[in-house]
Amino acid sequence: MDYIKENIDSIRIITVNLERPSFLEAADFQEMLDEELAGGYKKFVVDLGACSYIDSVFLGAIIVSLRKLVALDGDIKLVKPSLSETNLNLLHSLRIFNIYDTKKDALNSFNKVFVAPPEEFVTFGHMPSSGYSFPY
Repeated sequence: MDYIKENIDSIRIITVNLERPSFLEAADFQEMLDEELAGGYKKFVVDLGACSYIDSVFLGAIIVSLRKLVALDGDIKLVKPSLSETNLNLLHSLRIFNIYDTKKDALNSFNKVFVAPPEEFVTFGHMPSSGYSFPY
């Protein structure tokens, strides 16, 4: 089986069991994500831990789904693929996805609530240089 689907609360987890997902699987993967979205899921974890290579077309299918989800206040979190350091750095440099080391970390990230800093730390609408940063 190329994909394993499971649920935890309202989060749909999809494990990609392909060593090298490519354009050959991209359309089917995109269709599956669209069906899941139509089924009411808005939060996804896509586990790419078994993938040693991901081609741009397959990655594009995930990006298309992410754009649809963001418009619906949803998100896709990725579990770190087993890519070479160079390819992993490239994936991080896109700054499109939140990438986590484990499925548990990705799941827990959906439960984090952003809390704004106290007003005394905000001056003239700018954040202080204390290192505080927004999640996006």
